[in-house]
Amino acid sequence: MKPLPSQRRLLTSLIDSLSTAPSSTPDLSTHQTHGASRRQLLLTLHVIFPLLLLPALDLLDRHLVTRLTLRNADPAVTSDVFVVRSLASTLSSRRRDAMASSVKSYVVRLGAWNCSCANFAVEAFPARPSGRITSDDETLGEPEHEPHSNWSFGGMSLDGLGGLAGGVPCCKHLLACLLAHRCHETLGRHAEDRIVTREELAEIMADT
Repeated sequence: MKPLPSQRRLLTSLIDSLSTAPSSTPDLSTHQTHGASRRQLLLTLHVIFPLLLLPALDLLDRHLVTRLTLRNADPAVTSDVFVVRSLASTLSSRRRDAMASSVKSYVVRLGAWNCSCANFAVEAFPARPSGRITSDDETLGEPEHEPHSNWSFGGMSLDGLGGLAGGVPCCKHLLACLLAHRCHETLGRHAEDRIVTREELAEIMADT
């Protein structure tokens, strides 16, 4: 019997399928089929991330996700660095002033698979880590890429690979940025783009 895919491989394949689903078509019957397919993929993602998917989609819907691209960077290389503003930034000016201390921004780096929020830190470094510890003679193995994919859910992290049992840490900010990055023709339309200098990028990193 063929073993079940790891969560990492499953999520890579799932988001790949979601990213290649056509956004629109003039054929009504085909459009309905593609729409149903996208809904099924999103429902599957919701089953895996019941507490993260809807908040992640809400961040995109409110245009709180911004992709940062270095000025004079290679246009063929899509930036994987994002800034996500907290929901408090969408409040009225009076309420926002009252909650100024709670209005924050978080830096997400998809390649490094990291978010500067506290929830991601808790997920990545739990008090009681699940899974088993690898022994000296075990290897972590190579990233589980799908044959048609040049990326992997989890980026360059080692979570979920080889002897590292368990899933890949995630948060709503990271999931929102991943969906915007991979599904750029659909969900990616809700993300803002900002060109920054190296100095501006360093300042953003220092402030978050």
